[in-house]
Amino acid sequence: MRVLFVTSALSRQGGGVAQSVLNLAHALSGQAGLEIGIITTRDGDFDRDANGWQGLAVSAFPYLGPANYRFSPGLLAAVANTRADIVHVHGLFSVAGLAVVSRAT
Repeated sequence: MRVLFVTSALSRQGGGVAQSVLNLAHALSGQAGLEIGIITTRDGDFDRDANGWQGLAVSAFPYLGPANYRFSPGLLAAVANTRADIVHVHGLFSVAGLAVVSRAT
């Protein structure tokens, strides 16, 4: 089963939400039969914090506009085209949340 986490920020800029995503992804990554992925945006702290998600499949996309909005066409497209069985969004009132809601069937 493929599980995808979607969040606006995975770096320290995401605060507690980012840490929750990482904790869940790491905990599930050891479960047999699960493929874990994370889709997020790339911000100024992304590369600096990358050691926190070693071993996880992370796709990060640039964003346009202010950091508190993070509009990311790449993130929207990646969510729209995912083959994940479960898509878990963190940050419902964000572009990441909009991407997941627009994909819901």
